[in-house]
Amino acid sequence: MALKLQQKKTKHQDPLDQVTIATDNDSESGDNRDEDFWAWLHDVVKEHHDLFIEQVTKMDESVDLQVAELKSEMEKIFIVFHSKVDVVVDAIAKLVEFNTAYSTKVEEKPEQDSKVSTKLVEFLSSIKETISKDDLSTH
Repeated sequence: MALKLQQKKTKHQDPLDQVTIATDNDSESGDNRDEDFWAWLHDVVKEHHDLFIEQVTKMDESVDLQVAELKSEMEKIFIVFHSKVDVVVDAIAKLVEFNTAYSTKVEEKPEQDSKVSTKLVEFLSSIKETISKDDLSTH
């Protein structure tokens, strides 16, 4: 058992290696059970410490990777969202422009109404085309 402990001790170089354990039983009688126990306990604690540090390091790397992936995904979503907002803003601006032009030129003549309805159909078609182009460019 002492050989196993010695092999484990040489495997790790740690500040805990410098810790010395003082025991009450420092006699020369050859009974080293207490010293063996404390040495074994020291090695076990050190090994668990090393494993804990290793796990924390792995967890830290994993979290950093996940944060980077989420940040990248959020940037992509922001770009897509921003382009869609731009399309909606353009469509609203065209609607306001058309409404202003139509409301200032209201006349009672039927031929004028047919021209206005034709312009409205053309305007709605241009909005539909603009939205379609944006949908195709984002996918």
